Amino acid sequence: WILLFFYLSIAACVSFLGSTSGIISFERHPVNHPTYYYYHYLNSPLLGSVIPKQLGSISLPRYTGWFSEPGQMAGYFGINLYLARYIISKKWRRLFWGLNLLGGILTISLAFYAVMTTIFLYEKGVPKIFKNKFFNLLIILASFSIVYYIWHNPHLVDFSSFLDRSWRYENAYETLKNMDII
Repeated sequence: WILLFFYLSIAACVSFLGSTSGIISFERHPVNHPTYYYYHYLNSPLLGSVIPKQLGSISLPRYTGWFSEPGQMAGYFGINLYLARYIISKKWRRLFWGLNLLGGILTISLAFYAVMTTIFLYEKGVPKIFKNKFFNLLIILASFSIVYYIWHNPHLVDFSSFLDRSWRYENAYETLKNMDII
């Protein structure tokens, strides 16, 4: 596990630098899965895949490794931030933690930041706050408000996995409604 994520973290950095500078060539990888139809995977046999992410006028490569979405890769990078103190010797811990942090950032994925924030809150003793029912209710209401707002303003998340998932849920709901199940 440790060696694999040392490799994947370094591969994320090399992929980002190589792709943005044009030094490393990534070939288009055909995706025949209907869920990922809008992703344009650029593949390197030794480094894994990147997906171009458009941020305004800048296109940045999102590292996916050999996963199908950057969020999956980001989740593992995030979990490694927490596991670092338990699975690796003190001598290599900072390097492992730093490389996983950098790898997670290079996925440009909300999943990484969510895992990282959760770990930070957990380690700083914030779970005591979560015992407060009023605070939990505020978190739930804020989450639903954000999802509701984005649902009615889909242009805010164009070409994102959130929009893709929203369409799937909406289509599933419509299908169940048309079948008189709902």
